[in-house]
Amino acid sequence: MTCVLMALDQFIDSSFVDNSCTKRSEEEEERLHKQRVTLMNTLVSAIKISFVTNEATQKSLSSISCAISSTWIKLDELKFLIHSISNIGATLYNIGHLEEAPKALELCCQTTWAYARLSYCRLSARTEGHIITEDLPKDTLKDIITAAFARITKMVGILDRCGSKAIRGIIVKSLSEFFVYGDTSDYHESYLALIKLWVKITLKDFEDYQRVDSAPLLYHSLMGCSPPLPMKFIGLIVEQELLAYGESRVTMLCANMQHRIVDILLNEIYCSKEYYLDRSKVLVRKACILRGSGVQNISNCLESLSEAISLLQGILLDSSQGNAIVIHELAIAYCLHAHCAQEANHGGKVIFDNARSVVGLWSKMGTFDHCSPGGIFQQQSKTLVPLLCSLVDLLAMKGCFEVQFELCKLIIMIWKQENLPLEKLFSMLFINGRLNHACCHLPMDQNFVSYVARHLGFDCHNTIFWRNCFKEDYPSLTMFLQRLWPVDFFSQSCEHSFGNQFGFNASVDEIDKVASSLVSEGPSGNQSTYLAGCIYYDLSERLLSRGQVLQAISYGREALQLRKKLLKKKFKFNLGKFVSGESQYSGGQGFVSLEAWGPTMAGIWPDCTRPSSMRDSFLTPWNVLRCYLESILQVAVMHELVGNGAEAEVLLRIGKEISCFQGLPIFAVVFTSVLGQIYHKRLLWDAAEGELKHAKDLLAENDEFISCKTCKLTLQISVDVQAGDLSWNLFEKDLQKQSTGNLSSALAKILLQKPSVELVIMGKNP
Repeated sequence: MTCVLMALDQFIDSSFVDNSCTKRSEEEEERLHKQRVTLMNTLVSAIKISFVTNEATQKSLSSISCAISSTWIKLDELKFLIHSISNIGATLYNIGHLEEAPKALELCCQTTWAYARLSYCRLSARTEGHIITEDLPKDTLKDIITAAFARITKMVGILDRCGSKAIRGIIVKSLSEFFVYGDTSDYHESYLALIKLWVKITLKDFEDYQRVDSAPLLYHSLMGCSPPLPMKFIGLIVEQELLAYGESRVTMLCANMQHRIVDILLNEIYCSKEYYLDRSKVLVRKACILRGSGVQNISNCLESLSEAISLLQGILLDSSQGNAIVIHELAIAYCLHAHCAQEANHGGKVIFDNARSVVGLWSKMGTFDHCSPGGIFQQQSKTLVPLLCSLVDLLAMKGCFEVQFELCKLIIMIWKQENLPLEKLFSMLFINGRLNHACCHLPMDQNFVSYVARHLGFDCHNTIFWRNCFKEDYPSLTMFLQRLWPVDFFSQSCEHSFGNQFGFNASVDEIDKVASSLVSEGPSGNQSTYLAGCIYYDLSERLLSRGQVLQAISYGREALQLRKKLLKKKFKFNLGKFVSGESQYSGGQGFVSLEAWGPTMAGIWPDCTRPSSMRDSFLTPWNVLRCYLESILQVAVMHELVGNGAEAEVLLRIGKEISCFQGLPIFAVVFTSVLGQIYHKRLLWDAAEGELKHAKDLLAENDEFISCKTCKLTLQISVDVQAGDLSWNLFEKDLQKQSTGNLSSALAKILLQKPSVELVIMGKNP
């Protein structure tokens, strides 16, 4: 084999000399061209023999390196070498030659870079008007770079398993080579896979390492590239590294790396005015990282969002730079600021103003199409709609119904723009309670239904439309029919006139079976738990309306348990010591602790990792909290009906404290007034009077935020009636007290004058 290898090397060397000559006759040129195929096969054969015999390996590798760096090599020849060397490296790895495999794989990476570089030069020359008739790539530049990234990613993965030390250099070299070719948005997914591999390897290498500050960052490696990579490309790569760390689950290390990367982006890359848009996006991302670390960072989170808003507003004032992307990013920043302001207890006005700004900005845009850094297209139904849904749910709980439905209109615009089925959207909006008002018996807002009919051409009063919405989704259909069916839900006449149109069996057992099936078969998803809770809640309401209190309370408790289970996934929830009769008229948190988990709130950011199920991404923390509060109220009222006032008081106090602390006026008024009723029944006059006064104060303070006149009037009437009843009872109590006092005084006087009285009665003079 040694002799064979020597002969191959001699042929290779002589061929290199011949091909390097610049002056050749046509006959010589034709001879060399025919010989080139033999040369490529010889190069591959030589390296195979070298690896088998373990002889002259470096010489064979150097020969290929010399060939790929030459000026005479053609694209097809490079492509041949890529496939051949790749197969050699993979074979060596598969048979366990972990020291030899990296040599071939690293050479394959070098050949891939050479092929991409030459392809770009050929295509660029043709674009610039140069006449090139041969050696043109058959694929587009996008396909070439995409394939190159995929091959490098595969090679790096194998090199990592071999324990190669050249991995980081290969990743950085690949990014610096390929990023200058064409439009980076064309191969975003390809280079992102390579960056994620960098992050994965870093996390593996430094998982148990104490000094995480020494973990390598792409920025420092890219800054050392020659020729230097443009700063805009470095910024884009570093941003993707930031997002890749955000997707990982190694919490402490990832958080540390994200903070380091954010500092680099803000202090080293996006410093000048030309990068204000990019800087604002990083500030928004910084806010997400801070919030994900805990609510204790909420002030810094708001500070970052406020700075981002200020930068974006400044860009909009400059008419030469104002564009749809800036408006889009500003609206997102306002959305997030509203959520963080809610957690910081900044009051309803701040949140309402933010929401108004969101509606105003996005309403100006004719389209929601936009690109993220590097021209990366994002599907808004998966990124923006969950954020809007979260804001819709928050506003619904605060009573800002007008803005709530303006945001729903924006969601519909996005859905239509992506040509997604509107029936599926309306199904999700209805199921998640976004088409009605909090604490309202009406299943849908009539004004919004009218808007849909006028502007979208959907007749929401038609059963055919809703049948299409819940097609092949029997649990959701069950919930829908319970919500819309009249009070005589279980009557035969109603069943035939309405239920049969949907093929629905309205028996209690059937509904119970549907709900239990959602949570009984193995681990249930959040949406299944949520839907089962809604079905049990509505079933309890229906049974209660028919006077079946004991059965109603059973299903109500089941709904409450499911909703509490879901609440604990979204919030850190604890109960402290409770003392009966201690009424907190001013609100605030006493024995209840409720704080959203960091990852839960960070999950509303548009660039976060979404649940695999779109339905789960539509389930927001505020939606879960709303359902929990509704169940608390329902079960508390039923406990009071069956004479369990102590349990009712505990639940109402929980609901009241959560509502007051979270600044949810509608729920706060309802819980406070019902609590006042209980104290009224117990003849705890001062406590009852204090609760009703608090309810009145809440209505007055939040008058401008509760936009539905009907809901507001209903609450006011309810509180006024209770206040009237209390005043009348207090009046009767005072009269009774005064009468009793007069009689007691008279009796005392009689007893003091007893002898005289007796004489008078006997008709004698004293």
